[in-house]
Amino acid sequence: MNNVVPDLIGRVCTRLVCQQYWHEGELAEEANVTFLQVDAEQWHRFLIDWGEPFWKVVDGPDKWNTTPMDEFHCPQIELAGCWGLVGRTIGAAGFVQIDRASEFRIVFSGGLTLVLHNNEDDRNTLYVRASAAHV
Repeated sequence: MNNVVPDLIGRVCTRLVCQQYWHEGELAEEANVTFLQVDAEQWHRFLIDWGEPFWKVVDGPDKWNTTPMDEFHCPQIELAGCWGLVGRTIGAAGFVQIDRASEFRIVFSGGLTLVLHNNEDDRNTLYVRASAAHV
């Protein structure tokens, strides 16, 4: 399903995997695709492409068999643990437009918000910030 963020309120973050995109040894996309696992079972795949949000339930992160020596390389980075999101409950989730940019925002218990930001040049950035309890 595109453009529809499912009801994640009350779900618990188990894993967060960010898939980067490298081309000819250069980082082309910091956060090409993001995967969120909730309640140790359901995986969600989300991305923003030229301001258009895409979100769907999947079986797990994409499978890529590439190495840094390949022309295209898509490493997956586990972020939930290092960002302190494991075990946190989701309080809100949604997509917002801001001027010429767009974002997916997921608000977690403890005042943290996961943000996937897509700028007007179609570059995605994924980060966590301290936040209020709304999207």
